[in-house]
Parts: sequence; structure tokens; C-alpha cells
Amino acid sequence: MRSSTVRVTCPICDEAVNVKVLTRIVVDDDAGLASDLMHGHVNSVTCKVCGHSGILAEPLIVVSQTVVAGYMPVSVPANRKAGIAQRLEKSVKAAAEGSQRAVVCFGPRQLRKEIPDLPWPRRLPIQWHRFDDPGTPEHRRR
Repeated sequence: MRSSTVRVTCPICDEAVNVKVLTRIVVDDDAGLASDLMHGHVNSVTCKVCGHSGILAEPLIVVSQTVVAGYMPVSVPANRKAGIAQRLEKSVKAAAEGSQRAVVCFGPRQLRKEIPDLPWPRRLPIQWHRFDDPGTPEHRRR
């Protein structure tokens, strides 16, 4: 597991929040971390001031015995997807060893398709809520 710390600003209250961001995880080594990944708890943040929460739009390298995946857990605008995929593909190919396949995945369904042994939550949202998205008008009124 590799991580770094980033500073993000809450889109609701403009509070600065320091967050530990995982950049690489090995799912075969830690079943709890694999479960957290598939339940949307990895790289998630909650603002301590207003309670706004979501997942950071940060890519992560997910390593299993057979696959190295560049994984973007949140939705990405179509006009940015190709550029992000290109950068992830370079990182993934550099990280793959031996017979590991290098793939790029956008969202939990694609990741689960490539690494079928990952735990699958009963109720999986279509997409995770991005932290940098202020959400619904109701949420912004808090």
C-alpha cells in the first residue's frame, strides 16, 4: 500500500481538509482493504465543518496476482476520459510484472470485471459521489 497526503477544499463551505490518499493497493494482501475499495471507502473524505462527503477524483493502482489495474473510482467527463486513461495506462504498464495483465478501469463495475475475486457489495451505486461535486441543491443549503 502506498499513500500520499493532499489538501482539498470542501465545495460546500470552502474548508481546507488534509486527506491521506492511497495511490497503490495490493488487494490479495488485505481483504479488508479490498472490501473498503469496493464499498467506496478508499480515498473518501468527509468535511469536519459541514459534513459533505464523497470520494476524491484521484486514480489508484490496484494490484492482484494476475492484474494491475489503473482505477478511477468516480465518473469522469467524456472529454477528459481518454487523457486520464492514457496516463493511467503508462503507470499500470510500468507497475505490471511478469504475467500480470495491465488494464484501465473506470468505476467499480469495470474493476470487478477485471478482478472477479474482489468482494461485491449487495447494493452498489451506479457511480460514487465525487467530493469535489457540491451535490444537490438540498445538500448545498446545509
